[in-house]
Amino acid sequence: MKRDFIHVQLLELLNSKFPKKKELSALLTDMLEIEKEAVYRRLRGEVSFTLNEAATIAGKLGFSLDRMIDSEISYNPHPTVSTIHASREDINYDVLVNYVEKIKEITTAPYSEYAQALNSIPLGICLAYPNLLKFLCYEFLHLYGEKMMFQSFDKYKVADRLQEEFARMDYYLKKMTYTYYIWDPAIIPNFIENISYYISIKHIDAQHAVQLKKELFDFMEDLERYATNGRFSKNTSRFSLYVSNIHLGSTRSYLWSENSCLGIIITFVLQTMTVTDQIACCELKARIEALQKASMLISQTGERERLLFFQNQRICIDKL
Repeated sequence: MKRDFIHVQLLELLNSKFPKKKELSALLTDMLEIEKEAVYRRLRGEVSFTLNEAATIAGKLGFSLDRMIDSEISYNPHPTVSTIHASREDINYDVLVNYVEKIKEITTAPYSEYAQALNSIPLGICLAYPNLLKFLCYEFLHLYGEKMMFQSFDKYKVADRLQEEFARMDYYLKKMTYTYYIWDPAIIPNFIENISYYISIKHIDAQHAVQLKKELFDFMEDLERYATNGRFSKNTSRFSLYVSNIHLGSTRSYLWSENSCLGIIITFVLQTMTVTDQIACCELKARIEALQKASMLISQTGERERLLFFQNQRICIDKL
């Protein structure tokens, strides 16, 4: 970030709100509790506002300092469920479209790689399972959106445009030369626990519970086939599945080619940070690769371990 970026942006905003210089200087003198001459030096650009001063001004005038900073650094919502805010109509499709275009750009390279260290079911792979995709979106809305809008799982519908953009994203992801997942063994138990909670509070009825259970079994069958064959399908990228020996606190991933990269970190609250800086992507890639080395490969090898892993997943699903 340029040193004076916040100062310049803040001055532009203040001058637009308070075109009269005397009024603005008097306001800032009282607000910041500094001498008038110190205020004038800031208004002339001789001295920058400190971060504390900028935060004070933002708080008292009611605008977002975060948004001002975000316009300079690459910190944006990733097109996961977290792009859905108050309702299914309030979706930042520009983020989705830009993200898909970035993936498309990476796949044009002779070699491209996509890795995910997962602590939740990957959204892209859920496209073939409408109830699982619906549940991921519904759960986020219920926790972080307007709860009264979607009390019933049955009444909630994933926006058609959102599904279309996710389908485009999945299409290009499967064109990557090589893809691998590092799977947290707690993913399915936690997912089952979350579904059970919504059943217990009557938000999911028996019919939808059965559908979710069936799709989870279908999902596990497909994931086992991908792991066994080492590919999503005959003409798609190579695929490997690793099982982590530790629980992962967040989902981290990277998309990589010789000339382009994208890193994503998703926290437990579904807030995400995308990283396009080459150095930062290298660091994230190195961390995921270190985790890969400490995990167990069950794709096209380790048949006994693979059978045991999927058997345990199915036993867990059967408890739903």
